Amino acid sequence: MAGSSGLATPPLLPALSLVRATAGFLGMNQVSVTLTSWVWTAADGRNDIGTGTPTPNASLPIGDVFPGSGLQNPKVIGTSGDPEVTIDLITPAYYAADGVTQLGGFTPDQLNPLDSPGLEYLYVLGWPQGPRNYALSARGVEFHRPMHYTLHLIAVDRAVPF
Repeated sequence: MAGSSGLATPPLLPALSLVRATAGFLGMNQVSVTLTSWVWTAADGRNDIGTGTPTPNASLPIGDVFPGSGLQNPKVIGTSGDPEVTIDLITPAYYAADGVTQLGGFTPDQLNPLDSPGLEYLYVLGWPQGPRNYALSARGVEFHRPMHYTLHLIAVDRAVPF
């Protein structure tokens, strides 16, 4: 079972995903996390962030699926007032026997998309006090652990889109 990285899918990942989803299902993880993107298009056709009109692009909710209940929130370390927060225990992608069909989890490219002209990526955290926008901090994403990934985020306290 090779994933897109060419590595075998660790057999524990589906079970870990279920355990992590159970924590969310039981109400232990209260904050939703969604990776959103904005496409900026200026009147002259250029795509420069901060110019022209932004339109929302596809969103990617982050979490694990609990059977019969859908996506559950991931573990967020920090509070809504913190300038930096950590999203921990994100399950790496795991695949079907064909090695191509992604059954769950997330790939590094899904969590940290490549920069592209006119695209701005933000993580929106749905705190009980209301949503707040974040971007990857200088620490970025930790992909070196085989059983989970970690996102390090910094608050974006400007109007989005600005």
